[in-house]
Formats: sequence, structure tokens, C-alpha cells
Amino acid sequence: MKIRPIRVIRVPIVSQNHLAQSIIKNPRSSAKSVSSAFQLYHLSIQKKLNLKLSLTRASQISQLLRRGGNILVAILLAKTHLPPADIGVYETLTFLCSIADFFWLNALLQIGLSYFPTLSDTDKPKFLFQQFLIFNLISLGLFSFFILLKSKLLLVLTGQTELPFYEIYWYFLLFYFPSFLIESHYLLAQNAKALLSYSILTFFLQQIFFFYPILTQSDFKQSFYGLVLLGIVKYIWLIINVLKMGAMDFKIQISKKYLILALPLMGYSALNGLAMNFDGVLINWFYKGDKTIFALYRYGARELPISLAMSIGLSNAIVPMIATHYESGIYELKQKSKRLWHQLFPLSMLLLMTSHYWYPKVFRPEFAQSAGVFDIYLLLIISRLLFSNTVLMALNETKILFKISILETILNLFLSIIGIFYWGFIGVAGATMLAYWFEKIAIVVYLKRKHGIKLSDYTDVKVYISYVVVFLIFYWVKTIIV
Repeated sequence: MKIRPIRVIRVPIVSQNHLAQSIIKNPRSSAKSVSSAFQLYHLSIQKKLNLKLSLTRASQISQLLRRGGNILVAILLAKTHLPPADIGVYETLTFLCSIADFFWLNALLQIGLSYFPTLSDTDKPKFLFQQFLIFNLISLGLFSFFILLKSKLLLVLTGQTELPFYEIYWYFLLFYFPSFLIESHYLLAQNAKALLSYSILTFFLQQIFFFYPILTQSDFKQSFYGLVLLGIVKYIWLIINVLKMGAMDFKIQISKKYLILALPLMGYSALNGLAMNFDGVLINWFYKGDKTIFALYRYGARELPISLAMSIGLSNAIVPMIATHYESGIYELKQKSKRLWHQLFPLSMLLLMTSHYWYPKVFRPEFAQSAGVFDIYLLLIISRLLFSNTVLMALNETKILFKISILETILNLFLSIIGIFYWGFIGVAGATMLAYWFEKIAIVVYLKRKHGIKLSDYTDVKVYISYVVVFLIFYWVKTIIV
């Protein structure tokens, strides 16, 4: 399907300071003009990207910028004048965001990537429009649910009945959730330059809109208004994409099959997310809602952004390839995953052995305890860089993922409860790591027994096992010397 280029609306270029000031003072009237400027800069960056850029690399960089942007916010927040309690409020809000999106967002995005190539050229534009409607309906439903039941949900999830900036943050999420489709659109259109330039722009806009009020000593509340504006700008960008790439024609069979394929994966995501978010609820309950302790855990409970971004980026780009051309797609996965190991395993080992030195300096000395949690989360790279679930997704085998996730969730909940009583929040992180390992091993076994797809078909087993053994030895040595 050929995608017509987006027509650019030319607007006067203004300085960043003037733009940020007008945004904070009058966000509604500024949204349209900011979105127009965004389109102009987007085209400008695309023209400058004359390098040869593969879709896989663009997808990896896009994931890195999006997830790295969130990590950068956490790092910069720790360097500001804000007290740990205020940072804990922000972390609590992002925790609530993860509760709201864990069961559906990634599932619908991933199924869209494997389902879209199977459609006819006439149905593809219809699907993009219908997917847009589905995302909007879900986002609006979640917004209404979390606003109307605010006190009850906060009491259950955080042990409190009030949380600063709660309503403002939910207005941001209302526009933010559907905007995830923008990256998916560029992947499906195989437009690597547009994907990369969009990711670069949104990365910088996030930092500007959120940190400008803090740097000017304004009320922290203004930063959340900046997030709302960011959500509106991205949402306008999404509408433009849908109008250009989609067709406003509703065909019930398209949405029906899409949702049928997605439901098992949504169940899988829901159970996975339930386990992850249960960790946050468990820590809030065990430490009686202590925001400082919660911030310590959340600042450590982060996968290495580059490993998470590069692995998800590779998976997102390869799924449509395997779905349409299995043999070449599998070969591509095996080669590119090995290349990724050579980059990420050594980096993770280096960070593991030095985290106790640099973690308090990158954040604050108060967050030194978070390094222990981070070390355990680094071990998630062992399961993250094994791409058995990518093959399963390309085969649209979503039902088995749901069944495996049931066992994984039970294991995670059981180990988390034991872990927090014996080792505190470090034990909770360890439970997450073990549950992730279980999931990948189960998928490897299923692919072999059900489809005859051996681990060696999509993985260089000797190289992979060598890295895993060395990494575990490094962790064991770290626990002894520190």
C-alpha cells in the first residue's frame, strides 16, 4: 500500500523559550500552532536523514528514544530541587499509567503489526481507521473509569484516597494512549525516516514541555499541564496520519478478526501486567504507602532502556517479515539477534559491575539502595534477548501465550510474596526475573513440540548460552564483593 506524503503546513519558526512560555500560559490555543510547527520540523528532519536507514534500525532507535525519554525524565527529576516525596508522586502516577495500559496497549499494537500484512490492499486503509476508533474508545473508557472511581481506586492501589495532579495526568493519558499508533503506522508503511524523525521530535518535546516549568521555578503542577499539551499535539498528529493513510469506512469483519486475534494476547498482557503491577501494590502495602520507599524501588525497577528498546524494536520490525516470508524472516531474526547480543550483553555486564559507583551519582545518594534492584533487572536481558515470543507472535499463536502467562503470573505472585518478607523489595525484583525466565523457556518448548521449530532455527545457541553463563558469573561475583 502506497502512502501519500503528509502535506506540511508552514508556520513561522519561533524560539524554544518563547514557544514554551506561550504553551504554559495558553495551552489550548497553542496546541494547533505547535502541531503545525511539529509537522514542519518533522519534514525538515526527514530531508536531512540521507543516510541508509533500515526499518529495523529505525524501530530500535524509536523505542530507545521513547523509553530513554522516560528514563531521562527520572534522572533529571532526581537532579532538580524537588524533594523525594514529590518525585514519588510522579512515580506513583506513572505506576497508575502502567496499570491502565498493561492489559491492552501492547497487545493491540503487536497484533496490528502481524494482522495488517494479511489484509487486502482495499482493506488495509479501513483497518487503520477502525484501529484508531478502537484505541479511542478504550482510552475514553479508561479515562471515565479512573476519574469516576478515583477515591476507591487510589485506596486499593496506593493505600491513599488523594494523589496530587491525578486528574491532570489522566487528561494527558486520554490523548497519549491513542498516539502510540503513530509509530505503528510508520512501521506498516515501511517509512524508516518518518519513524525516526517523529521519534526524535517527540523525545525533545517531552523534555521541554515537562521540565520548562521546573527550570523556571514554577509550580510542579505546570509540568503536568505541559504533558497534557504534549498529548494533544501527538493526538493531532495521529489524526492527520489517519486521514492521510486510512479510509473512513467501517467493515465489521476487519475489527472482529482483529479483536479475536488480540483477545488472547490481551489476556497474556493482562496477566503479565497484573504480576508487575502487583509488585507495586505489594510494596505500597508492605511499607504502608511510604512514597520514599516506593520511589527507591521504582528507580531501580527499570530495565536497561537500550536493551528494552533495541529488543522490542527488532521484534516489531521482524514480526511482519516472518508473517509474510517465514524463511527469510527467521534468518533475519537469527542474524540480527546475534548482532544485538554482541552489543548489549557486554554493556550490561559493565553496568552490573559498576552500578554501585555510578547509580548514586546519576540520581542522588538517597537512591543508592535502588542499585541492587537495578542489578537484578539487568538480568532480565537474558530472557529479553531470546526471541521465541517474536516467532510465536508472527504465527498469530496468541492463545498459548495466554495459557503460559497464567502459570507465569501464579509463579510471580507466589515468589513476590515470599521475596518481600525475606529480602524486602529486592526479593520482589528477583521474583520478576525468575518469572520472565520461565515464560521464555515455556515458549521455546512449545515451538519445538507444536511446530517443530527448534531454538537453533532462530537463535545461535552456543553464542547465547556463552553470554548467559558469563553474565550469571559476573552477577555472582558482584554479590560477593559488594
